[in-house]
Amino acid sequence: MKPRARRITVGAAALEAAVLAVLVVINWGTVRDHVEAWHFQLTRNTKTIQPNAGYQAFDQLAEVPLHLLWGGMASNSMAIPC
Repeated sequence: MKPRARRITVGAAALEAAVLAVLVVINWGTVRDHVEAWHFQLTRNTKTIQPNAGYQAFDQLAEVPLHLLWGGMASNSMAIPC
C-alpha cells in the first residue's frame, strides 16, 4: 500500500472512531440503558416468553359475538347509517 493511501485509510478510521465516540457521549443515557439490559440478560437466568402466553382468555373472547359482550350498547344508536 502506498504511503498516501495508508494515511487516508488511517485518517478515515480515526474519523469514524471520533464520530462514534461523539455519538456515544451525546446519547449516553440510551447507551447506558441498553448496556444494562444486555448485561442483565446475559448474566441472569432469564427465560424467553412467547407472545400471548397466558392470554388464552382473550383468544376465547374473540370468538364471542359482540352483541353478547356489549349487551344493550350495540343497539341501533350505534349502527352505521345506510
